[in-house]
Amino acid sequence: MVRASEAAGAVVRAVLIHQDADGMDHGPACEAQIERDFAGIAKNLNGMPVVPVVMMESWWFLFPDAVEALKQAWRGLIPRHPQNVEYINAPKRELQRNTRGSKPQHQYAESDSPAIAAKVRELGLVPNGTSPSYDRFVARVKTI
Repeated sequence: MVRASEAAGAVVRAVLIHQDADGMDHGPACEAQIERDFAGIAKNLNGMPVVPVVMMESWWFLFPDAVEALKQAWRGLIPRHPQNVEYINAPKRELQRNTRGSKPQHQYAESDSPAIAAKVRELGLVPNGTSPSYDRFVARVKTI
């Protein structure tokens, strides 16, 4: 994708490489491995790992207003208890359970993630809780 973008005349400064950790935080070890793997592929490009601990859905619990803004049926369904969201057991399943409401077909799906991320940015939200993996991600993005 990078080569195709550059061939089309785009200037690519960084690539965000997403990989769920699927477990508790092991510090930056997973991120460092992704950087090493990526370095052999793109020598002149800043490859930036994005490694949510457990899974991306744990980060969405930091932004309940963004999740709820996505669909009217989700209003008032996401908990607002500031906590370390990386300790939520099975966050994808928990998010689906919270958003199910009265109609299972309205529950969260992975395809909702880009729209939730856009809402976070659009609404200028700050995290309602903590997540060391999210904090590392934000710090790294600021270096671009």
